[in-house]
Parts: sequence; structure tokens; C-alpha cells
Amino acid sequence: MKKKTWIRIVSIVLASAACASPITAPVSASEVPVATATQENTIYTGKIGVDYAITWTYNPATETVTFSGTGSLMNADNETTNMDQFNTIIPSGSSIKHVIFEEGIEDIGWIGATFFDFGFYYDSSDYTVTFPEHVGKYYLGGVTNVKGLYGSQVYYDVARYKGVNFEPTGIAKEPLYETSGTCEEGATWKYDYATHIITISGPGYGSYGWKVPSHAIYGYKLDPNLTFPEEKEEEGWNKWVFQNWFTTAKSLVYCYKDSQFAKEYEICCDLLDKKIENAEDEQERVFYTRIRKKFNAIYLDDGSLCGDINMDGFINLTDAVLLGKAVNDSITVTDAQKVQMDCNGDGDISADDMLSLLRFLTHKIDTLPENAE
Repeated sequence: MKKKTWIRIVSIVLASAACASPITAPVSASEVPVATATQENTIYTGKIGVDYAITWTYNPATETVTFSGTGSLMNADNETTNMDQFNTIIPSGSSIKHVIFEEGIEDIGWIGATFFDFGFYYDSSDYTVTFPEHVGKYYLGGVTNVKGLYGSQVYYDVARYKGVNFEPTGIAKEPLYETSGTCEEGATWKYDYATHIITISGPGYGSYGWKVPSHAIYGYKLDPNLTFPEEKEEEGWNKWVFQNWFTTAKSLVYCYKDSQFAKEYEICCDLLDKKIENAEDEQERVFYTRIRKKFNAIYLDDGSLCGDINMDGFINLTDAVLLGKAVNDSITVTDAQKVQMDCNGDGDISADDMLSLLRFLTHKIDTLPENAE
């Protein structure tokens, strides 16, 4: 019998005999708790950080540590400081799976094993860390589930990492960037926090005007009412479409088949394919091939989209994360979602579909499913 189970059985017997009431009062640093029958109901607390200015509270029932107060956890040497109470008050072997930093906590430092009970083998999906709107330096250190506010520093930080999930807890009171505005050419734009998509709407046109960092933009949606100049370049393609979409960092666009943009996009693709086919040398062929593969357009009126796992009408990193979880059987999906998951077209859902989806998102392939005839 495991020691933990034996202690629990003995504790229940002792508690019944003594008719003791559960201990619910916080335990201070000077009152280090002794293992008792009611320990699982105890709330542990102490001080941490620079000048011990921050209070931590550990709730064994929810496996959660909450940090509150005002100040920094990290010292001038970028180390989490004054952890003596945290390391001695919380009983050895306690489970910590959720860490919450409240507003006022700055410069957190390394989060991972500093606070969590990571074992040699652990499932990162079991652990979460919740951030406030304002936070200084921090390092996730193996944590893949992050909670925070849309528009906050953490929201934009997490957008850089493909393997980290972001769960919103609200919207920042002071967002780092505007989420809507007007382009110089007259079109309006709007950024969606959930999908990381910028929608550009007419009348007029535009391809700039927002300050949202490019790493936090997973694609662009062009409404069919978008209109732009018909000026052509010497090669025959539309000047605005080619210069503003094929030769920039804008890698993925959602549009509609009968729109002006879709028609000019198809012309650009055809002309680039001819350039590649008729290239005079290898250098020229590679040059046009890179341009051709750098940019993809997806037609929203094509019906269901292979790779759109969450079925929000877009294909992006959010879908890749969901597909990875489905392959690992960590989430339950519907039959309709399973159809969208077959990204390599072999009829089965496996890690190969994940690879196909990632190849599509990184522009190694142009269409999904990858092996569609």
C-alpha cells in the first residue's frame, strides 16, 4: 500500500474518533503545518520575491498557487528570489498544477519547475499559468497552457509559439494595439483576437495601416466589396496585388471566388507558373518558385475547408493545436471535425495529418488535403 494512501486511511480513523473539524485557516510562515488528518483542507501561505513583498497562497484542493501583491519576483540577477517560505511551508510531494499571477506582479522570471511539480514524465496539458494584464520579464519553461487577457503583452507573446495554447480570461483594459482602423486607400480593417485574422473591407482598398505585429497575424480576409486599381505591371499581373501580397510577409489570404482580388490572384499564379516553366536558368526558376509558394489564397465560398479543425472558417495555428490534441486523444471531436482533420487525404486521422497541415501553414504545399487527386 502506498504511503499516501495509508496516511489517508489512518487520518480518516483519527478524524472520526476525535470528531475534529477541518482546518481552513491560512497557515503563516511561522506556523509550518504538520501532516494531519485535515491537511488536505488547509490553505498554505507565505511571502516571496524582492523584499518578500509578494504573498503566495497554495490551495491543495485545487492544486493552485496564487501570487498577489505589488512587486517583482525576480532580482537583479534574473532569479526568482526569497523562495525559502515557498519551499519549506508547502508539504513535500504536494501537487501544483495551476499558477495564477494577479495584477501587480512584475518580472516573474522562470515559471516551469520553479513552481510546478513537474515529474520526469509529465503531461504539459495538465498545467496552466494565468497572467495579469501588465507583466515584465517571464519565461514559460515547459508550460503549454496560458491564460490571459486578449490584447495584453502575454497574448502577443504567446502568438509567437506554435505549441502554446492561449485561453482568454477577458480583454485588456489597455490593449497594446488598436484592433480596427482605416487604411490610407480608404478600406477599413479589423483584427480578431480569437482567430488572429485581419479583415479588410471596402469600399476602397488597403494593405497597411495596422500596428498589430506580423507574428500575431495568421491571415487576412478580404471582403468581396474591396476594390483596387487595375494597373498592370510589365509582366501582366496586377501591380497592387503582386506588390502588396506576393512579395511581402502576408502569407495567407481568405477571399471569395468572384471577387476582383480572386481573379487577379489567379492571373498572378498563372503568370508565375509560366515564369517558372520558361526560366532561362536555375537561379531565375528558384526566384519565381519562392514567390509562387510564399503566398496562398483560400476561397471562403468553397464549402468546408480541410484543415479548419475548429470550423471557424479559417485555417491557422489554432487548428494545428487542436489537431495535435485530437491525434493524442486528449480532446473529443465531432464527426464533422474528423472530416476536416484528414489533411493528407488517406482516410485516417494520424500524426501524418498534422505534418500535412503544418506543411500547408508553412507554405511547403499549396492545397489540402495534401494527396488529393
